[in-house]
Amino acid sequence: MNERVHRRFAVAVVANLEDALTITRHLIQSDLEPQVISVIAQEANFAGERRHAFELARIVSRSAQTPRLMIDSSRIVALACDSDAMPKVIARNADAFGKMLLQWLPLDHAERLTKALARGEFLLLAELHSMVEERIAMRTMLRNCSGSVEVHDFDPTAEELRL
Repeated sequence: MNERVHRRFAVAVVANLEDALTITRHLIQSDLEPQVISVIAQEANFAGERRHAFELARIVSRSAQTPRLMIDSSRIVALACDSDAMPKVIARNADAFGKMLLQWLPLDHAERLTKALARGEFLLLAELHSMVEERIAMRTMLRNCSGSVEVHDFDPTAEELRL
């Protein structure tokens, strides 16, 4: 029998990059490594908050390189540890991202996350490798986030959501 191995993520919906940056700093202070943290949004929303986007990219990618961001782009991009501070394109728009999420999530969860991105919000993800990390991430996100906080499993073989 083939058993699939999944990657587990704590996912918080945050209103802006200032909140994402605050939560990221708290996660790191709580002993989570910066490389397990990713932030996903429309590229234009990162561009609209350049100062915070630059700081967040510096923290999660551990690079001093300044990300190039297109102000009018509705592409869904991620700032993540392996992106060299450059936003990594995940989907052409929020609808395409939502269809991708349906591979792993129930319809209502996928729709909620997709609508958050379409409204200009950000998804903050922390990859979880243990129950201790899950408790740290959930406690930190719930204390510092006014949006939803959830835990989801994603199939790492799916090319579309490699962070």
